[in-house]
Amino acid sequence: MIERLRKICMALPDATETTNFDHPFFRVKNKPFCVFHGAIAFKVLKTEQNIFLEDPRFFKTPYMHHHGWFPCTPNVSSIGEKSRSWSKPATSSLRGRLVNANAAAAP
Repeated sequence: MIERLRKICMALPDATETTNFDHPFFRVKNKPFCVFHGAIAFKVLKTEQNIFLEDPRFFKTPYMHHHGWFPCTPNVSSIGEKSRSWSKPATSSLRGRLVNANAAAAP
């Protein structure tokens, strides 16, 4: 699963991979937008949070959702056939996150 996630994240402009707390973090201009820690967590824009909460594979965490982080635990047996369905909203969110990160970093 990490290989597929890495391929999606690193295909985005200016994306880098770092390690924090022994977990891969994907960043743009040093701002994290995705982390893999057994589950996949995305930094979601406030305007997109409801989209993710409508999908039962995403959920609020009691300790990070107020910062915009939403984990996703796709069914491992369905990743081959459903990977497009879980990666489509995630990729959309990541692109939105990149727009925000680029705008915040602009001089």
